[in-house]
Amino acid sequence: MPRLVTRSFPYGLRFNGTTNYVDLTTAAFEWERTQAFSFSLWMSSDKTTATQTQSVIGKIESGANFRGLTIRLSQSVAGEIGLLLNNNATGTNRLYVRTAANAYRPGVPFHLVVTYDGSSTSGGCAIIVNGVNMTLTTVTNALSATILNTASATIGARNNTDIFLSGNIFKAHVFTDVLSLA
Repeated sequence: MPRLVTRSFPYGLRFNGTTNYVDLTTAAFEWERTQAFSFSLWMSSDKTTATQTQSVIGKIESGANFRGLTIRLSQSVAGEIGLLLNNNATGTNRLYVRTAANAYRPGVPFHLVVTYDGSSTSGGCAIIVNGVNMTLTTVTNALSATILNTASATIGARNNTDIFLSGNIFKAHVFTDVLSLA
C-alpha cells in the first residue's frame, strides 16, 4: 500500500516504484472506447530516464492482448505523457497519443488532466499539464474494437503487477465526460 504523505507538499499517496499501487473496484470502472472520460490529478514523478515507463492510472491487462486503457509516463522520451486505449498487443487496433519531451519535470508537482471524447480517434484526446493543452503526437490511430477487460482498475501500476509509479499522486478524480480548459 502506498504511504500517506502529510509533512510536505504535495500531500497524498507516495508510490515507491516497485510494489505500491491502489486497486480500485473493477465494477465501478468499466471504460469502453465509445465512452467519454476525463482524469484529473496532481502528481510528481521521481524517475528521470526515458526507458522507465510508469503507469499513472488505468484499467489494462498485463498480458495477452494488453486490452484496456492507461495513462503513462516516459514511454520513450523523458518527460513524456501518453494515453493508450488498446484492443490488442500487436498494435493493429489501438489509439496511442503522447506529448513531446519535458511535458513535466521529475520531482516537480504538476496538475494533469487527460480527456477522451469516445470518438475512437486521436482528435478526441487531450492532455493538459498545468492548464496548458499539450500538442499531441499520434503514434497509432486505429481503434475500432472493444477495450473492455477484467483487469483491476489501478492507480500507480498496470493491473497491480508491473510498470509501477515512483512519485506522489493526490486529488485524483475520474469523470464520465470531457473536461474543458474553460
